Amino acid sequence: MMAAVSTRSSSSSPSRSARPGPLAGRSSRPNDLDADFRSGDRLPVSPQCQGGFVTDAHMHIRLREADDIPVLAGALLRQQAETRYPFRDPLPIPVEDFLHAGDAVKGWIAELDDQPVGHVCRTTAVRGFREAGLVNEICARAYGCQSSELTWVSALFVAAEARGLGLGRQLMRVVVDDARSCGLHLCLEVLPNHPAAMSLYAATGWQTVHRLRPEWLRAAAGDEPPDVHVMVHRPAGSGDR
Repeated sequence: MMAAVSTRSSSSSPSRSARPGPLAGRSSRPNDLDADFRSGDRLPVSPQCQGGFVTDAHMHIRLREADDIPVLAGALLRQQAETRYPFRDPLPIPVEDFLHAGDAVKGWIAELDDQPVGHVCRTTAVRGFREAGLVNEICARAYGCQSSELTWVSALFVAAEARGLGLGRQLMRVVVDDARSCGLHLCLEVLPNHPAAMSLYAATGWQTVHRLRPEWLRAAAGDEPPDVHVMVHRPAGSGDR
């Protein structure tokens, strides 16, 4: 599991019938992955790719389509009891909204043996909760940019049957490359009780710039820690302030 906490909502999308889960256990190896591809393209995670991480011919990353949402929703909910991501169980909003089916700027899915097993998307500036303006301001100040130049990584996860293959890291690389190609600065929110997510973010240049306890977390957990960490992306040598 890789967790990026979502505080925003969206509308639902058309359905796709569920398919059986793929078999895991394939090896992975790093390389480069080109995030600049069009709808309908299947980016093979293979040694011939340029730009990000590469594994084998059984894995692909492609742009998310509307009829992927029901399959992704099922994969997300199946791993929730084990990972506590999403943190609220049951979710108080439709799972399609958690996945930003209607308001993501762009989304990607990872496929293993042609089955969707991972997801990430990015959105515009956070909104819809009391601290949203402050959070956007803090991140913009960290980068020395305007709030309109921010983009937020959200709903990053890998299905239980596909963990250990490096897909979370590959999905992160795709969204980072895409945002940077658009001249945008990346932000995300995460609860530190998701250790796999925190490990990934620490290893890929994310830094905490603020902590907060939004109303939804207070309602779910009272005053007990942890708080949501707001992070910006500052990999070594990136030149970001």
